[in-house]
Amino acid sequence: MVKKIGLLLLALVALTVQSASALGDWRMHPYYVGSKFNNIIDTDNKVYYLVGNDLFCYDKTTNANESMNKRANLNDVLIIGIYYNYDKKYLVITYLDSNIDIVYDDGRVFNLPDIKDAVLTAVKGINDVKFGQDKMLVATEFGMIVYDDETLTVTESRLFAVNISSAIEMGEWTLISRSNLVYAARTSALRESTSAYQQVSGINSSANIRLYTVGENRFMVNSNSGLVTYTLGVGSDGKPAVTQSDVIFNKRATVVQPTPTGYIASFGSENAYYSTNAQGANPQLVGESTELFSSNPSGDGTMWALGNNGLEDFLLSQGCEYMIPGTLGFFQYCFANMEKDHEYYGGGIGALLGGRLAGRISEKWEEAILEALEPYPEFVPPVSFDKVKELADRVIDRGVKMGEGWLITAEMAALAETGTENIICTQPFGCLPNHIVAK
Repeated sequence: MVKKIGLLLLALVALTVQSASALGDWRMHPYYVGSKFNNIIDTDNKVYYLVGNDLFCYDKTTNANESMNKRANLNDVLIIGIYYNYDKKYLVITYLDSNIDIVYDDGRVFNLPDIKDAVLTAVKGINDVKFGQDKMLVATEFGMIVYDDETLTVTESRLFAVNISSAIEMGEWTLISRSNLVYAARTSALRESTSAYQQVSGINSSANIRLYTVGENRFMVNSNSGLVTYTLGVGSDGKPAVTQSDVIFNKRATVVQPTPTGYIASFGSENAYYSTNAQGANPQLVGESTELFSSNPSGDGTMWALGNNGLEDFLLSQGCEYMIPGTLGFFQYCFANMEKDHEYYGGGIGALLGGRLAGRISEKWEEAILEALEPYPEFVPPVSFDKVKELADRVIDRGVKMGEGWLITAEMAALAETGTENIICTQPFGCLPNHIVAK
């Protein structure tokens, strides 16, 4: 079974077919907005999914979705990664500023600001997080940090002064990746310098490697060259070496997740997803999809998918023509709001004059667009912004400017005047003002 969490892009979409719903009859659909879907993680009771830099959580017991953010329960903004420890039942959240939050299944949240607060001349970005025995390995742009995940304290700070893209523990070995190479050292003999690590021969991959442990001596390498499983051993010279086991796909995987029977790798941009067994072997093409997939390894095999619902494709398949307003109108809206700021809310004279000047410049651009479209009657030209403001003034005060504010209402009115009978207005999950003005 596949359960889907849909992602819709923010747009006003005009339909040219009759709707079954009566005028004023609205239906709410729980879909979420974002520029890019980055990851999805299925756990016992919740499904976490990262869209752009925003984290959401679906509660399986209540069927409720919530936005996880600094206003609610987190300690920072601009999330860049999520990772889950299935043995210890906690989620790791990494931020653009190198901050880290730990979220346990019972709702407790702990902040780990050590990397963020460290005084270093090097860049401190976090690249990857993997888990070992009672520890958390954080690969950074300056080296590697190891946390004891019982006490949530730093136990090892390996300031290599080089960019480590990933780090894993595998049996008696610790592996790190740097650029397009993989290095290994015995965990019991780790040193502060990368010179203590030996390059692992036999790996053919390109830059930006991510490593995944899939067995006592087996691991996956995910790079721009593809997703490949290797078996680690020791060569005749006593140095670590690998044999290539399985090429899962010759493109980089967007997400690699454990499942009850092995692993699943989502190649969103390649319209494919593959499964493997527990050893990362026997890759099978499961299906063609741009969605990202996750299935709790201790669950019943239910697959959760995150992706764009394909609203535009669906409308086209139904014989509809969709129309999405351009971006220039939004900038004109922002400039026009400076006048209302001055009139209603005490905005400064500088902002007022700047808004008027920018508005006049944007009018010239608008005139050029309309003039360019005039010889082509097959294209429906946008309504002038002066007309948009006039339509807004009929139904809503232009002081209502939170989010897209009165612009949403005005653009709907403009579409209605052209004879458009049906409008789909998809809004961000957390933007209450947009929901209000749209209705």
